[in-house]
Amino acid sequence: MRRRKIRLSRGERAFDIFNVIFMIILSLAMIYPFWYILIIAFNDGENARLGGIYFWPRVFTLDNFRFVLNYPGLWRAAWLTVIRAASGSVLTVLVCLMTAYALSKRYLRGRKVIIFYLLIPLFIGGTTVSRFIVMAHLGLINNFLVFIIPGAFSYFTAVILRSFIDNLPDSLQESAMIDGAGHIRIFAQIIMPLMKASIAAFLFFSVVHHWLDVQTNVLYITDRNLWTLQFLMERVLRAGQASVIIDLNSPIAAQIQLQRLIQGQEEFRPPTQQVISMAIMVVVTFPMLVIYPFFQRFFVKGVISGAIKA
Repeated sequence: MRRRKIRLSRGERAFDIFNVIFMIILSLAMIYPFWYILIIAFNDGENARLGGIYFWPRVFTLDNFRFVLNYPGLWRAAWLTVIRAASGSVLTVLVCLMTAYALSKRYLRGRKVIIFYLLIPLFIGGTTVSRFIVMAHLGLINNFLVFIIPGAFSYFTAVILRSFIDNLPDSLQESAMIDGAGHIRIFAQIIMPLMKASIAAFLFFSVVHHWLDVQTNVLYITDRNLWTLQFLMERVLRAGQASVIIDLNSPIAAQIQLQRLIQGQEEFRPPTQQVISMAIMVVVTFPMLVIYPFFQRFFVKGVISGAIKA
C-alpha cells in the first residue's frame, strides 16, 4: 500500500521554507568568522594589508605557519598541553564516575551529608587570593599537578553521571552480586561499558576545558617550562608585535629566502602582525576541530540520557 503523504498547508510550507533559509543564513554567519581567520592565515601579510579578502586567499603562502611553528618553546608547550589535557581529563571523568557510583547507592551512610558537602562550593566559592594561598600551602605553585588536581572533580558532571546510573536496572547489579562480583568489578565491567556515550561526552568537555585554559598559568605558573600552548600564544597576541615570533636572522627565514631565490620568486617579505595572529588562532584551535567529529555522536545520547532525572 502506498503511504499517504501528509499535505501541508501554504502557511506550513512557507514556515518550513523560512526556517530553512533562516538556519542557512545563521549557519553561514557562524562559520564565516572562522573561515575568514583561515584565509587570512594563509595569505601573504603585505597583501592582506590591502584588504578586500573575503572568500579565499589572494596570495597563498605557508610562511606564516612556518614562523609560528618554529617559535622557540612552542613544541614543548604543545606537548605539555597534550599531556595535561589527556591525563587531566581521564582523572576528572574517573573521579566523577566513582563519586557518581558511590552516591547512587541509597544505603550509603551519610549520603545526604556528602551530597550537601559537595554542593557547597557551587554556591560559596573562594576568592582568587584564597585559592592562591591554598595552592601555595599544597605546594602546587609552579607544579604540573596544579593543572590536574584542582579540577579533578566536577559536581555537575557527577550529578549527571549519577542520574544515568540511577536509570540502569537494579537487577543488573544484584545479579552480579549474586554471582560473587564486588563493587569494583561491577563498576569496571558493568557500569562503565554501559556508560560509554556519557563517558565520551564528558571526556571531550574536559579535554576542551584543559586545552583552552589560560587562567591557571596566569595565577600559579611563572616557570617558562610549564607554559601551556594557549598561554604562550596568548602572550604573543597580547604583545601586539609580530617581531616576537618573526626573527629575520633565524634559519627558517634564511631557508624561505633561499627557496624563493632558487624558484625565481620575489624577495621574501616577513609576515605582518595580522597574519601571524590569525595563524596562531588556527594552530591553537585546529586540534579541537580535528577530534570533535569523533565525539560528536556521543553528545546528545551521552548528556540527555544522564539528565533525565537530574
